[in-house]
Amino acid sequence: MLHGKPLHPGRATGKVHWYVETAPVGTAKPIPQNPDWHWERLNDAIKQAEVAWQALSDTLAHADTSVSNDILQAQIAMAKDIDVMAQAKQAIYEKGKAGDEAYTDAMLAFVAWFEKMEEGQFKQRAQDIKDVLQRVLTHYHGFNQKTPVFHENTVLMASDLHPGVLLDLMQPRCVAVVLEQGSLNSHTAIVSQQLGIPVIMQVTHLHTAFPSGSYVDVDGDTGCVCKAVARQDGATYNQKRPSIESLESGHANLPCTVAVNVMGVNDITTFKASGAPAIGLFRTEFLNDVTRGGQVAAYQPFFALGVPIIVRLFDYGADKSAPHTEQANPPSQLGLRGLRWLRDHPSVMNTQLHALYEAAGGKILNIEFPMVRTPEEYAWGVSMAKKLLKTRQARNLPRPKHVNFGPLIEVPSAAWAFERYADACDFVAIGTNDLHQYFFAVDRYDPQLSALYDVLDSSFLGLIKKVIDTANQRAIPVTICGQMAADPLSAWLLSGLGTVTLSVPPTVYKKLCAHLSRLNGSSDALDLRARLLASTESAPRQIKLDALRKVVAEHA
Repeated sequence: MLHGKPLHPGRATGKVHWYVETAPVGTAKPIPQNPDWHWERLNDAIKQAEVAWQALSDTLAHADTSVSNDILQAQIAMAKDIDVMAQAKQAIYEKGKAGDEAYTDAMLAFVAWFEKMEEGQFKQRAQDIKDVLQRVLTHYHGFNQKTPVFHENTVLMASDLHPGVLLDLMQPRCVAVVLEQGSLNSHTAIVSQQLGIPVIMQVTHLHTAFPSGSYVDVDGDTGCVCKAVARQDGATYNQKRPSIESLESGHANLPCTVAVNVMGVNDITTFKASGAPAIGLFRTEFLNDVTRGGQVAAYQPFFALGVPIIVRLFDYGADKSAPHTEQANPPSQLGLRGLRWLRDHPSVMNTQLHALYEAAGGKILNIEFPMVRTPEEYAWGVSMAKKLLKTRQARNLPRPKHVNFGPLIEVPSAAWAFERYADACDFVAIGTNDLHQYFFAVDRYDPQLSALYDVLDSSFLGLIKKVIDTANQRAIPVTICGQMAADPLSAWLLSGLGTVTLSVPPTVYKKLCAHLSRLNGSSDALDLRARLLASTESAPRQIKLDALRKVVAEHA
């Protein structure tokens, strides 16, 4: 039995298939000395890679996996980056290098630049570039790794998988993914969470314990992988489990409200299928068309649903770059982000606000300001939004029936000062991912620091409770998003901190609701949660946490 970091909940049993990517080898045929030949061959290889990525992207176009599409499009852009191609062309024509060598040198130069960065997400981009380079070289050398076909329920295992490879390997018979390495906030992790199957990362000694052909049970709730239970005749089987649909009747016993996150019009079908009562977070920074008309077209279908929606203004900065601007400096987790980025780009903020006011005509609009740092910063954002609303009113332009404003608390200073500006908030949201990394100075993109990313720490939960208590005392609605909200154990603890709404990905909504409903009917779960949240001493607290973790797993 091995343990790793659970990324997506669920349980599955299957036959292990180990995926090992074979490196492309150079051709044994004579290589022409003509630089035109090398340049043409390089461009043709990139075009073939682009066609392959685009074909995969097209298969996902109607599969409610818009983020996966965005990642594939990013790989296409990296493959034919202007600076990379310029360096490669110069090496071919001026230094006499072969096309594959010139392209490799240019790409690895960017890899080295990113790897020198201290921020974890840059190191992840370096890994993405290596993946792109590998795929282009396979086409350059005419080498295509055969995609395996799974004829029975299969648990896909690998040292690590890059997002493009992972999507290539996805088949109906693939019931779980288990990796020896991987960052919990990488592109691979983001794609994995959309697959709807158990995913576990950072399982050491995996290859030694479970070779190809063996059968394993995978528990995505606890991060456990073990030898599959077998009948006496040696055949493996899947434990019969109630379907999520059959558990929906238990949702009335939820300890808190659960809503879902969306990122664009592709998520409407998923939202409807989830049955969620509200959209707790509309992540607008993933919109492809950010013109005023493009935004109106993206927002209107959601307002037409007639459900509560919280729309976060563009959260650009760090690893989420704006599509219409060039960054003067390398992005940083502590740099120009969120509301401070919008303040530096007033035309972008005005365009988005106009689009939201128009799209929400006659409806209730909830606007969330990202990365609020101080009460004064929040007040500035609200004043700008209200000023624009008055302008539309004076001109008799379409506008919402009512507009609510609230901060997204991701910075500890905003959390500690919340009492000072709570009365100016119609609602408040808590972003646990960034709040945790800033609270403990732990870069959530750095796989080397994954062990330090403890969201269940009593001091961190205490900070969240401070915000919730302040809001609850004033009857201000509280929404919590981030990985904590989607994980059964941390979600159960969050629901015990006060009156809150958890906003989670649509793919986990039904499972999480069923899980929380069962836990809310368990006296053991309720008692352990209360005692754990009241405990601060490390040793007794750890004992209670272990006991609660076991109870949560039993109710999965």
